[in-house]
Amino acid sequence: SELTDVDLRKREQFYLKLQNLFSKHFHGSKLHLTGSMANGLGTVLSDMHLVLVLNDMYIESQSCDQSYS
Repeated sequence: SELTDVDLRKREQFYLKLQNLFSKHFHGSKLHLTGSMANGLGTVLSDMHLVLVLNDMYIESQSCDQSYS
């Protein structure tokens, strides 16, 4: 069945919480919603497909930090 406004708000709040969490720990990262939830075809049973894009500079600095440990 179709998502209600309440369902959509809950999923959006969850997405925003995740986005904030990742941005605190991975500076410059971006979280993108994809799939049926992003294109409006999601239902009550749909899961959320998310893509986390990390900043290259963050990854390089973490690799350097670990190599000197």
